Amino acid sequence: MGAGNNTVRAASAGFLFIGCVTALLCLLALPFTVAIGPFYWDTLIYYDATARIASGQIPIIDFLAPVGPLGYWLFYALHEVFPDGQGVYLATWSILLVSAPAMVPVVCDAARKSGLVAAALAVPFLVFSALPFNVEQFYPYPGVDGYGIYNRHISQLLYVVVAALLFADSAIARVIALTIALTALFLTKITGFVIALPLVLLALFAGRLRLRELVAVTALFAAVLVGLEIWCGLTSAYVESIAELVSMNEGALLIKIVHAGATHIAILTALGLLLLALFWLERDDLAEAWDDFIAGRKAAAICTVARSTWMWLLAVTIGGLMLESQNWGGQAFLFIWPVLLRAALVDRSAWPVRGSAFVTILIAAAALPTLANIGGRAIRTYAAQMQYDVVEIEELGPLSAVSKRDKIDKRVALIREQSIRNPDYFRSYAAAGELPRFTYYANPEFQLAWLASIGEGVAAIRHYEARNDMRFETILSLNFVNPFPYLLDRDSARHVTIGKDPFRTLPPTDAQARAEIADTDLVLWPKCPVTVANVRIRDAYGAHLDDRLTIPLSPCWDGLVRPELAPDDLASEKGTTNGA
Repeated sequence: MGAGNNTVRAASAGFLFIGCVTALLCLLALPFTVAIGPFYWDTLIYYDATARIASGQIPIIDFLAPVGPLGYWLFYALHEVFPDGQGVYLATWSILLVSAPAMVPVVCDAARKSGLVAAALAVPFLVFSALPFNVEQFYPYPGVDGYGIYNRHISQLLYVVVAALLFADSAIARVIALTIALTALFLTKITGFVIALPLVLLALFAGRLRLRELVAVTALFAAVLVGLEIWCGLTSAYVESIAELVSMNEGALLIKIVHAGATHIAILTALGLLLLALFWLERDDLAEAWDDFIAGRKAAAICTVARSTWMWLLAVTIGGLMLESQNWGGQAFLFIWPVLLRAALVDRSAWPVRGSAFVTILIAAAALPTLANIGGRAIRTYAAQMQYDVVEIEELGPLSAVSKRDKIDKRVALIREQSIRNPDYFRSYAAAGELPRFTYYANPEFQLAWLASIGEGVAAIRHYEARNDMRFETILSLNFVNPFPYLLDRDSARHVTIGKDPFRTLPPTDAQARAEIADTDLVLWPKCPVTVANVRIRDAYGAHLDDRLTIPLSPCWDGLVRPELAPDDLASEKGTTNGA
């Protein structure tokens, strides 16, 4: 009877979990808007990738990307079902297509023992997967975080890995969860996969993961990578792109770790104190492990240490710090939560009452920064959004499903006005290698002005084509994002980078990229405003644009076209100079 009840409870937990995820995804059918926040244009990278995938391009093979291919495939799949879904939610929730199936067996298996434990694992996972907010705040006014989405995804996948290793007692549940989560981590962002490997090794030493299970996970993981390699050579190309990006972003690791530690000092302080408390309260077991090690019983010693809550907390703390040293913006230290749950559930009968109470307080203190920052920002943003005005830019479709403060309109208009009237002001900053303000891209007024500029560009291209009875089949924008092929239903130049950051993710052009750029019908030069990043992107592609004619599409956009596509009167005059 007990076994039957456990099975029913496990099945009920699984169906409830799947139902919650399904209901969440179905919300994408509603006409949502989001309060525009810092770096919103990161979301537009997904639309660039979606247009490319729809035309038959394969991430990494046909276009370069700052991260792995999985996130773009998932966004494309969800976009096919909900083409008018709000972009930030599409991107944020797309990971549930793989993270939820990985989490289901963990929740079901945990529910066999305790419904409360299953709920304690499932609820934080669902809440943080649903909320498009990072721990860090880059702008004081309320708004969603359209950036750091990859980083949020890997934190959520690492949550699944840790939960499976600590709470899934079924071998099948562990194998399913780990295979999906580890494969997704590898194909989403390699940093998360690297952080997960020591945790898997720790579980093996602790006896939480059997060797045959690890072999099964490795075999299934390898089968996926081999399949991708046979299909299109993606695995080897992905590894090469990782190596290239690593070489472009080499820096002092110690400085990055210190910066990450300073950024997350509140949670690290609580974790440090909790580590000291657990080390003291588990000192007898750890001392026994030391005695075993001295006596030559090294396997027993390693197993004892690996099983301790102290060791698990140390591992995820180090992993979280290393992860944040390589990222900026995300749900920092989210994957420590299953370890905190284990610490809360550990048998404390041998502990002193004060020590047990102190541990409980520290567990809460370690969980609160993530909960307070993300939850507090969500409440504040959704409350403020009730008073925001919806942005309406017809040319952008779902890309303009955002809302804004009513007092920001004048500042948005001034960006365009000053870019046109005083272009030398912005050019002087670009020439100096600087932005007008250090946080310029984080300002919602810049993001709104940029969306308006894209809408202006779309309208200008359509007007130009209609006036000259022609059509540009391929379009490339000399900017961080290129949503024009998506908005105009055109092709994109292959073998170029999406999310072009000349300081981090723009490698030198190879022969294939040079040929594609040369064959591109229309290359767009944004002028509202001119920025250092755009200038450097233009410089990187400049040698392949010298023979083009410059046509003024609008006050904010110039088009660089191949001579044979230029109007006869402009071509006969050999066009304007191709200078910035």
